Amino acid sequence: MHNIELAIFDMAGTVVNEKNVVYKTLQKAINKKGHDLSLDFVLEHGAGKEKHQAIKDVLTAIKVDKEEEPSEPIFEDFKSMLDDAYDTLSVTSFEGVEQLLDNLKSQNIKIALNTGYNTKIAELLLRKMQWEKGKQFDALVTADDVSKG
Repeated sequence: MHNIELAIFDMAGTVVNEKNVVYKTLQKAINKKGHDLSLDFVLEHGAGKEKHQAIKDVLTAIKVDKEEEPSEPIFEDFKSMLDDAYDTLSVTSFEGVEQLLDNLKSQNIKIALNTGYNTKIAELLLRKMQWEKGKQFDALVTADDVSKG
């Protein structure tokens, strides 16, 4: 048996309880353009992806012509709406997460967080939870760190 050296956790919905604000905001930004998509539909086609790609994939799923309705303006609107939402959002970790991370760290297992958020949003969430690199986690990988989201 090999020793585990690293555990990687997604942020939103796994360790961070952000009350699904990202996808609710994504839904609002798309629907602001005249669509009437449910949150479940947006989650089905956009969850777990870099958010601009998520918008593109949702629009593709409803067969929107990207020439007639480009994704960029929706993405820009989404980012602005999300910044506003995060200013007032209360963010916590899910019950038991901090104990799990403490347990792993006590066994010398490194903790990495990864996310489809950009660095600015990821760091804002971590600050709101009062999490610090070197304490609750050892590394953070965001959508800004990878070329394909």
